[in-house]
Amino acid sequence: MKKLLSSLLALVMLAAPVMALAADCQVGVLYPLSGNVATIGQMDVLAIELAAEIINNEHPELDLPFAAEAGIPGLDGGKLVLSVSDTQGNAEIGQSEAERLIEEVGVDVIIGAYNSAYNSAVTKTASTVAERSEIPFINADSTSVDLTERGYEWFFRTAPHDGTFIEDSFEFLSSLRDEKGLDIQTLALFHEDTEYGAKLRAQIEEQAPAYGFDIVENISYSQNATNLSAEVMKLKETNADVLMCGSYNSDAILLYRTMKEQNWAPKLLLGQRAGFTATETVETVGATDMNDTLSTNLFALDLSVTNPNVQVVNDLFKEYQVEKGFVSDAASGADMNDAYARAFTAVFALAYALDAAGSTENYAVQEALQGLDVANEGQLIVPWSGIRFDESGQNVLAGGIITQLIDGAFVTVYPFESAASEVVYPYTPWSER
Repeated sequence: MKKLLSSLLALVMLAAPVMALAADCQVGVLYPLSGNVATIGQMDVLAIELAAEIINNEHPELDLPFAAEAGIPGLDGGKLVLSVSDTQGNAEIGQSEAERLIEEVGVDVIIGAYNSAYNSAVTKTASTVAERSEIPFINADSTSVDLTERGYEWFFRTAPHDGTFIEDSFEFLSSLRDEKGLDIQTLALFHEDTEYGAKLRAQIEEQAPAYGFDIVENISYSQNATNLSAEVMKLKETNADVLMCGSYNSDAILLYRTMKEQNWAPKLLLGQRAGFTATETVETVGATDMNDTLSTNLFALDLSVTNPNVQVVNDLFKEYQVEKGFVSDAASGADMNDAYARAFTAVFALAYALDAAGSTENYAVQEALQGLDVANEGQLIVPWSGIRFDESGQNVLAGGIITQLIDGAFVTVYPFESAASEVVYPYTPWSER
């Protein structure tokens, strides 16, 4: 009798539908949570955690990818499980943390690492570990052109690189000259001396002649500088039409303070994100003293006019800061900026790939990333056409905008057809601020 019951039970089990088990994706998150750019790193991670929360749980009220149901459909509802690690902005630590995440935690994918050049290039060393281990590395925000010229097969950068940002800069400046009639001809370059600044300088030097601009000064300074008086004096003496800068937070803050001390303002100041779009810089320097600053950018709240998700996600981000104890109320929370928006968007790029792969297996995810072709129809909060990687792992549909700080807010001023304001020119003298 027992044998008969056992046989019948076995037949029932064979006939019953097999319930698929959700496959969670273990995601290593490498960012500088301490050190010179800790604030950016901490907020980047917060943006990544918010994106994962939206994907992992049901949010039918949101018109965002994977928000309608819990988890990633292609993984049978599998979720993103984040393991966050502090690189301290140090290349050696970034390398060892990447090794730990892969060997000890067993992550399926790594997202990181902000620093593309500062302190010997964290993204470069960490992504080399991932390449050697055949683990997909999704880079949200490192802009060095070299990163996608290494022949790597496991590295995928979702955002534009410096070549694109500098091209955007010169398209903007030449449009101001040719379409708006501004007298712009000469450039003074001002950049910190790590690989980040050096690569920006190389891109500017390479592209400037084609656009008809002359470089009359080229100043490299120590990223850890505590005094920029001599450098700013040189900039003042050149009287260049445009000051083009590549600086992180602390040195950008020092630049503004020194310009004010010397009572000198350039005709135009055009930065390359980092210290020129960072909330920390604006709060420390003060919006009044930073107003009129131009920068390449990937986020502005006025983009919500054509993409409502920009405002929706910004509000969620500020509320999330309260939930995580960063601020006491949403009103005092930091708005999204280009760095946070890039980090947020990278998580959705991963989710699209996992959904297409239907697996967390490394080769399946790699193949899905290589074949990814997502058109941005408002579901992404950045001003890109979409996400599609070329053979080098660069997103060829990524692009940027130019913003200007006006009355304490970053406002789109280029492309002109998308502008929320005319460009303020020239830079307001200190005596009139």
